Amino acid sequence: MAAPAKRGNTRSHNIPRPPRPSGDTWSLIDEARSALSVQFYILPSSGTTLRIATVKTPASSRAAKTAAALYDSDFYSWTQRTAALLRARRFDEIDVEHAAEEIEDMGKRDLKEMNSRVQVLLLHLLKWQHQPDGRSPSWQTTIVTQRLEIEALLRQSPSLRPKLTSELVQNYANAVKRVVPEIGLRKEDFPVGCPFTIQQILDEEFLPT
Repeated sequence: MAAPAKRGNTRSHNIPRPPRPSGDTWSLIDEARSALSVQFYILPSSGTTLRIATVKTPASSRAAKTAAALYDSDFYSWTQRTAALLRARRFDEIDVEHAAEEIEDMGKRDLKEMNSRVQVLLLHLLKWQHQPDGRSPSWQTTIVTQRLEIEALLRQSPSLRPKLTSELVQNYANAVKRVVPEIGLRKEDFPVGCPFTIQQILDEEFLPT
């Protein structure tokens, strides 16, 4: 008779590959096998063998957690590391959540910049229209500069162009709030809606009379 196995004696085995199923099921099984570590425990009292599967923590998962911590402690280093991992196609080591947030924020920053420049442009167009005695090369330079910068943003991100229309009501309202204290008029002295079309706002030749 074979000697009983010692208590606590364990050995690891790979999960045996089952018959290949049809469709995409096999890829799911492979993912499950790669994520599990199976241990066999022999109980001396009964000779019963228990097979227990535990989830492994892959090195790539630990690397991603380290990257997430780096995001809070050294943002510049995080950006350089993430860029290097992307170029090396080591996607499973990337701090995905923060990377996704940063990409979204990039788009939001472009939209915020465009809205800010549109508001400055509208403010100066309103000043040009309602304060003719104050017209100056400085105002005209500001108008030209904002138009150039807005066009540059639109060339870089063409999908921002529809936002010119959808954000115009709010941008005009903000421009009116800013121009009122500058030229000493009341809010009621300005049209409720923007008096300029998008085409006029961006037209390098347009100046209101």
